[in-house]
Amino acid sequence: TLNNISFNGGTGDETIVVNVLGHTVDWGLSTNATDGKILWNFVDQASGVKGDTSAQTLNVNKMFKGTILAPAADVNQSANINGTLIAKNWNIIGKNATMMDTPFTGKITLVSAPEPAGVMTMGGFLGLALFSRRRAAVRL
Repeated sequence: TLNNISFNGGTGDETIVVNVLGHTVDWGLSTNATDGKILWNFVDQASGVKGDTSAQTLNVNKMFKGTILAPAADVNQSANINGTLIAKNWNIIGKNATMMDTPFTGKITLVSAPEPAGVMTMGGFLGLALFSRRRAAVRL
């Protein structure tokens, strides 16, 4: 069981993205993260449903710092959250749980990957072009 995570080094201005795996996640972890610079992406690889890659339940049982990205999850909050919450449903359990809205200020560069079908098509055209050139050379 992981109870604490520390992010050391750097200038303190870095953006941190952490993928958390699990269908149901019970959050009881302490961090030293800067609230607005960390994105917690809750991912579920165990559900077995094609296309379903998001955690289904997140239970916040201890102070949470950072942005929670769990768009398909039910979030049950019984401790403070210092950050931003993106979830399907949000349930506050108990009177001591507060939400301190700290906007995400990190920088994320999106990189697009080529589609496999496009690469295959381009490879096919390249193969045809080489075959045609070779065939033309043989005729001479």
